Amino acid sequence: MSASPQPPVPASCGGATTERRFSRSQLRSPTVDRGLLQIPPLSRLKRIVEANAVAFERLRCTGEWLEDLRPCAEERQTVRTEVWLSARRWTQQLLAAASPAPHTKSITSLLSERFAAPNLTSARWVVTGHQPALIHPGVWIKNLAVAELSRRLESGVGLNLIVDNDIAPSPSVLIPAGTPEVPHWESLAYDTTLGAAPWEETRVTDRELFGSFGIRVEQALSSWGIVPLAVEFWPRVLLAERVLGNPGWAFAAARAVTEWSWGSGNLELPLSELCQLPGFHRFVVRLLNQLPRFHSVYNQALANYRQTYRIRSRTHPVPDLRADHDWLEAPFWIWLAGDRQRRRLMVRKVDDQLELSDGHDFFETLPTASSGLSAAVDVLGGLAQRGIRLRTRALTTTLFSRLYLADLFVHGIGGAKYDEMTDQIIRDLCQMQPPQFATLSATVRLPLPSFPMNARVFRQRIQDLRSAEQHPAGYLDHPSDNPTHALLSEMNLLIAEQQAFRRGEAEGTSQAGSGARRFRRFQQIRQQLRAATEQTRRQLTQQLAEAEKQLAANRILCSREYAFCLFPPELLRSFFRDACSAID
Repeated sequence: MSASPQPPVPASCGGATTERRFSRSQLRSPTVDRGLLQIPPLSRLKRIVEANAVAFERLRCTGEWLEDLRPCAEERQTVRTEVWLSARRWTQQLLAAASPAPHTKSITSLLSERFAAPNLTSARWVVTGHQPALIHPGVWIKNLAVAELSRRLESGVGLNLIVDNDIAPSPSVLIPAGTPEVPHWESLAYDTTLGAAPWEETRVTDRELFGSFGIRVEQALSSWGIVPLAVEFWPRVLLAERVLGNPGWAFAAARAVTEWSWGSGNLELPLSELCQLPGFHRFVVRLLNQLPRFHSVYNQALANYRQTYRIRSRTHPVPDLRADHDWLEAPFWIWLAGDRQRRRLMVRKVDDQLELSDGHDFFETLPTASSGLSAAVDVLGGLAQRGIRLRTRALTTTLFSRLYLADLFVHGIGGAKYDEMTDQIIRDLCQMQPPQFATLSATVRLPLPSFPMNARVFRQRIQDLRSAEQHPAGYLDHPSDNPTHALLSEMNLLIAEQQAFRRGEAEGTSQAGSGARRFRRFQQIRQQLRAATEQTRRQLTQQLAEAEKQLAANRILCSREYAFCLFPPELLRSFFRDACSAID
């Protein structure tokens, strides 16, 4: 330890390391650069896909479609056929929208080659999903891993669900600014904020700001010596937004083109599109017809989760489903096209019908069992024509995806935590073992300089200063000085005397009186010795302040939360290639 703190020379952040954790209750993002969280290990995923697929193929239809959410093999095949056709059409549309004309043909030909019509009876589906935001690379790893896993499976289909029914965040990204010694965050906007709204309802409001974002990112990172992916990514966004009219879909299109140009593409499908397919409507009808039971199972799964993890909040991780007299809340969103506020779907049974409302306005009446499944599905299919959005919520998104689509669903950390509840719902509601899902996340850092400081060293700095205050004898400025040496000798004699009393070897004055005398003198000596540590304590205080400054700088320089478009493309490609090489 240097007594006089010196400005350190910044070094690169971390090294290449893989972290594996196998307890879902201990899900943590990796703490090192290029760290990978994989539960279970990527090398086991092919076997898990096959085991899940075989288990699903054994499910048989019972005929009681209103009483059971379990998907028989025939229903899964029907749903997957609908999704495959819709996803292929959407993927072609996204790729064409974000590709310059000379490149559109080559990328779409890759799509045709990779996803020629599969045998949907034997196909193995690997599914993931996320909001169409400018995510960090630790989230993006899911898409690349799904693409690689599906490529290595016989008749593999990789699908990414674009979760465009979630609320879009503030239209900006954080970028590093300042200097390596004194960095800070700056917010770089790509549009102006008009208030929260679902992604599918967002539109660009400031054309100039949106159009210049890529150039502004490039300029902001040039001082750090970084040429970001945004240089090639943002022109794709601008092309796609002009065609699609939605910034979220434009982000998804540009990301998909980037993945396909790297040879790692999946099929893409917005949830807003999936929620209009007949297979999804059949799922909704089945769930609503057993809503009282689902309502109870859902809320009990939430209660168990909160008890297990000692969560007191009644709104975390998600709120309970409400009951309002004879109205029950269903796990779906509903709103009118163009609205910026989602509302909760409320349902009540009146005679042989189900009435649907958002808690304020009445929307529709569904026939129940007496009229059959097809009539109710037709009614739900007509909602979109009237501009009514019916969308999944977080747990029902993965409930539908895992039961009716995926042979393996790949979550990030947040989704994995939530899906502990989905597992419980599947067990209790469907009376079956839930299919195993995978959890994948990563930490990838921008190539920025950083300080050789971490939390462990910082805690040691705090302990050193505390010890100098409480035990000054070990931190003396000049321990060999005669006055100081004399005080140390006297202190050692007092300690020896006290130990003799404890052994019963001392004679003469009572132990109580001698003990009080020794204690008073010992405190006096410690005060005198503390005065002899002033220079050392000043140095330790300076070292602690410098350590705190370095730690604060590293929180900015080594953050894992930077948007993927800020990274050099080759850095991302090399990490994804290395990470996915474990899939065999």
